[in-house]
Amino acid sequence: MAKAPPEYSRKRSATSPNYQAAAALSYDGRSVPKLSCLRFGRGVYNVLSIARRYGIPIEHNSELTRKLKSLSEDDAIPTDLFEDVAGVLAGVVPPNSD
Repeated sequence: MAKAPPEYSRKRSATSPNYQAAAALSYDGRSVPKLSCLRFGRGVYNVLSIARRYGIPIEHNSELTRKLKSLSEDDAIPTDLFEDVAGVLAGVVPPNSD
């Protein structure tokens, strides 16, 4: 069985409730979060399958997914979406231990 790369531990997927779109977010703790993956239609099921296989949390958030549709993969999340993205990532990224 393939093991997930370490960076997957800080990823999260956001989907619309009826699975018309799926987005995967990544955050390394040093720079701004990025849009790792954005899929529509049948591609959504691939994103969900990979997320489930590697234990990546899935958040059903159609509003955020709609906002992310204007971005391209590997784009940094724009500042106006920081609060929305932070809400999704809050359950994944451990708090700063400083």
